[in-house]
Amino acid sequence: MFRSDREYYNMITDAWKLFKKYLGQVEADSAVMEKDDWWQALIDEGEQLSKKYGECEFIKGLVINMFDEFDVIWKKFQANKVA
Repeated sequence: MFRSDREYYNMITDAWKLFKKYLGQVEADSAVMEKDDWWQALIDEGEQLSKKYGECEFIKGLVINMFDEFDVIWKKFQANKVA
């Protein structure tokens, strides 16, 4: 299904806002990533965002990439914590 440029803009903007929200929490206190409820809230909001746009492949890709990036950040946090 073809989507308008405005729909793509909205998906990217909403994904950015969600990423920024959780990144801000990590920047304020990286230990927040040690809490299961933090991860669950991120997953829940990512799923809500995906549903908002009909779970199209584009939004699912954005959300999955956001989850992957937080996983990278988590692994870096863990490595620095051990060092």
